[in-house]
Amino acid sequence: MKNKLLISHLFFFMISGAIVYFQIKETYLIWNMFLALLALDFSFCLNRFKNLSLTFILTLFWLFFYPNTFYMLTDLVHMDFIGSSFSNVQSLIHYFCFG
Repeated sequence: MKNKLLISHLFFFMISGAIVYFQIKETYLIWNMFLALLALDFSFCLNRFKNLSLTFILTLFWLFFYPNTFYMLTDLVHMDFIGSSFSNVQSLIHYFCFG
């Protein structure tokens, strides 16, 4: 589980770096990914710590950030910068970064 969490964070930094590097104007994607990653982090902490009061607090935080994970699925609709043609190299790069 620890390796999966590390890989998830590495992908977050890679995709965020691609958004900045390719100067994509939809920078809100970084914020949405970060909020979804927080839900993953809180679920990891819930499995790791067994203290009852801490479990209650972490569950509340997890419930607060969990809906954003589903919102990430709908973000693909807003990615009009990907384009409809894969013949363009820039569109292909964007698709592989975010698709």
